[in-house]
Amino acid sequence: MNRHMGTKYSAEALLLELDRAFPVEPKPATLAGRQSCGGDEYGYVEEFFHDLAWNEITLEDLRDRYPGPPDACLYFMSASAFCYFLPTYLMFFLRHWDEADSIADTAVYALVPTSDERLRDWQAARFGQFDSAQRKVILNFLKFAELNYKDDYTFFGLAEALDYWESNA
Repeated sequence: MNRHMGTKYSAEALLLELDRAFPVEPKPATLAGRQSCGGDEYGYVEEFFHDLAWNEITLEDLRDRYPGPPDACLYFMSASAFCYFLPTYLMFFLRHWDEADSIADTAVYALVPTSDERLRDWQAARFGQFDSAQRKVILNFLKFAELNYKDDYTFFGLAEALDYWESNA
């Protein structure tokens, strides 16, 4: 049985929560997760996201203008850029789930705690960037995903993500 059956979340309400909890300014000073190398994913992140606010990016922009795979961007971002641009992916999930494909999947998968010991510090630095209001929005987003798309995200670790964010909200 769904553990959040009694809770109702709408995409519209979550979009409003995103706008309130994730400021547009200041933008992160460092976008790529390491020193950029021309032509690789880190360079793509620097180039594409350089002048954009998290709420200005459209699904079409990401699909048509980002030079690499649009579902991989978050993994090549610095911890502060991950925190800043995660709401973009949450927004795509909430507005365009039926057409966003793997970009929407990234919104859930990026919030799943890693089981790889080598990545725990990296992920802790990313997850540690969120304040309490942002953590609550993330938890509400995951509850929304569970209520509406549970069967689609069992493989992606939705239950593990919910457990983690419930205990860290």
